[in-house]
Amino acid sequence: LGDVELNTTTGAVVGRTDADGYLQGIAAFDPTSRTLLYHNRLADLKSTWQATIASDGRGYAQAQFGTPDLVQIVDGDDGQQRWTVTPTLPDLRWMGWARDGLLAVLSRGQAPARGAVAPHALDIVVRGRIERTIHIPQHEIRAPNSSLPDVQPVAWSPDGQTIAVLLDERIVRLFDVSRGTELASFDAPVPAAPHGLP
Repeated sequence: LGDVELNTTTGAVVGRTDADGYLQGIAAFDPTSRTLLYHNRLADLKSTWQATIASDGRGYAQAQFGTPDLVQIVDGDDGQQRWTVTPTLPDLRWMGWARDGLLAVLSRGQAPARGAVAPHALDIVVRGRIERTIHIPQHEIRAPNSSLPDVQPVAWSPDGQTIAVLLDERIVRLFDVSRGTELASFDAPVPAAPHGLP
């Protein structure tokens, strides 16, 4: 298992099963009885490599890429699928859990014209339903900066009230989750090259 979380209800360890660095599935292991409770292979669930586990271990979300992309939400207690959510825009970009069970789903639409930047939407999902959608205007998204390291584009504040989104590896935007309003926007810092490297 990798990227494990402790299920706060069952006491089981829920985590990724990987092979050669690629996500193969999600499994739950009972450390007391030393038994495998379930192992959901993503191939069996018609999903792909992208999945994220809730911080309380009580569930996980996985991507099902298609037309449009879907988010499958699975109960971490028994490994059974509970909900399927269609993001506001067709191209799923990322998912991230807050501490209190909120799930953020970042999706992208089609660019309105050649060379233009595609619009983004940030859905806040609660128990399988989109409770709020934050639309991110396309004119505020800038071109990617390849010098930035590979980082997660969605991050929750510890209290679950604010969410940060990194768009096109260049702009960080902070949103108030309850109101859906933008709190701040700033350029992501470009890391300095290690001494002696170009």
